[in-house]
Amino acid sequence: MGQFVISEIKGKYKLINPNGEYLFDYLFDSIVEFKNGFFKVQLYNKGWNYINTEGKLISNQWFNWIGTFVNGYAQVEMNDKWNFINPEGKLISKQWFDEIGLFYYGFASVKLHKQWNYINTDGKIISEQWFDYVKDFFQDLGEVILDEKGNFLNPDGKLISDQWFDCVYNTYNGYAKVVLKDKYNFINAKGKLTYEKWFEYKY
Repeated sequence: MGQFVISEIKGKYKLINPNGEYLFDYLFDSIVEFKNGFFKVQLYNKGWNYINTEGKLISNQWFNWIGTFVNGYAQVEMNDKWNFINPEGKLISKQWFDEIGLFYYGFASVKLHKQWNYINTDGKIISEQWFDYVKDFFQDLGEVILDEKGNFLNPDGKLISDQWFDCVYNTYNGYAKVVLKDKYNFINAKGKLTYEKWFEYKY
């Protein structure tokens, strides 16, 4: 794709496409550089939105703040609440959250009423249980913390183990390190421990 140029006209901004044509008729108060298929645009009396390379706004709604598209979705904020938007300009959830992460491996962390969970790309909360903290999904598991103990959640929203551990570490090649009573082992995505014996662990 050729170069787009941001043109300033009396303190307002337009875009010029690679053919030297204005991309749209109206003027924006701000235009942020092109990333992952979209420009960010601002109107002071409305807020922020995204515009595509055809000069079309992707959403009918304007937001207080918008993020860059990462792995197909972008964070948007309105009245101190957070959601995700897809490239078609659709919010993925009817629920707005207090905090959100980014999408990794098809899941993103979300916080509501001081507890955390995961949302999938269909906008569904994956677990009935909420947690004190969660980390980004890595491969097929998400690390969850509850009452200072750790476990893993699978893509179906199920805990992989009935046992909660003192420490857990992200999976690597299908296995994760778990620590219990100053000893460590490895666990797979089905919740099975690799070794019958636990090994001494030094923090």
